[in-house]
Amino acid sequence: MMQLESLRHEIDKIDDEIAKLLDRRISVAIEVGKIKKATNMPIYAPAREEQIFERITKDVSNKDEIRKIYEAILTVVKNKILIGG
Repeated sequence: MMQLESLRHEIDKIDDEIAKLLDRRISVAIEVGKIKKATNMPIYAPAREEQIFERITKDVSNKDEIRKIYEAILTVVKNKILIGG
């Protein structure tokens, strides 16, 4: 049972780090969105998204899962920018 609690504690610490990094990422992406809107650039850039997916999955063992998570992150951020983040 101690091992389970220890692993859960490790997951909690990782989740805390992920949340802070995602918050930072969202803030930066919103700034990118503001620049795109101001210069009449499209918010959605499929080639850029593919570059992101390729880069982040290059050195991970759970490629499909990481890609799905990032697809969700990018969708949330795009929606926030379009709605007015």
